[in-house]
Amino acid sequence: MRVGEGRKSSRTLISHLAEFGDAILLRKLLKTGQYRQIQHDKSRVYKAQLSPLHYASTEAVVELLKEFAQEIGLFVGLAEDDAATKPSIFVSDESSKTIFSQQIIEYWPRFIGQSCLAYAAERGFEQVAKFAIQHVSHTINKADSQGRTPFCLATQGRINHPSRLVILKLLLGARASPDTPDVHGSSPLHLSVSTAFNEEIIQFLASINKVNLEYRDNQGLTTLPKTVDKNRN
Repeated sequence: MRVGEGRKSSRTLISHLAEFGDAILLRKLLKTGQYRQIQHDKSRVYKAQLSPLHYASTEAVVELLKEFAQEIGLFVGLAEDDAATKPSIFVSDESSKTIFSQQIIEYWPRFIGQSCLAYAAERGFEQVAKFAIQHVSHTINKADSQGRTPFCLATQGRINHPSRLVILKLLLGARASPDTPDVHGSSPLHLSVSTAFNEEIIQFLASINKVNLEYRDNQGLTTLPKTVDKNRN
């Protein structure tokens, strides 16, 4: 096998542009349909880890992907005869847009592999998080397979730090638990000190009365040793 040969990437051009975060360039590509010339499998059904939503780095990109959802087959599975899924809703019908967004949020785990609120919290997408808190409030304290709640995910995301701080405050206002540990016994505070450039979030968590600063994880460690190790690195 020659150098450079091997399995082709299963990622699409759209997913790469979604990760790059240039909504203007992505819109141009989607409007012209040029991505179809590059995408090998036009009938692609996106798996959770391959969906452009998985790679989206900004909320502008998320909204753009929703706008062109029909054309790129982003939300396969929503009833095609439902008025809320018709392309015309993206022009002026605000009520239909809201219905469509509600449908997406309900089906989100199928498309992306995690709840919409968890997705938004981890990435610092404020508007998506607000909508999810309003319409799927039952997921506020829902943990994933690793025991991480949306609050927990927001403390350790690696992008949009200021927005994740806003989301933490929104979740706290919606009565999210700020101290629920994951399967490894790591609390949100434990996880926050392991994330780079996270000082504001650490300070916020330390200021919450409900957060137990002396809580120990499954290794018997409080957040202090983790903070020391982080500073050493």
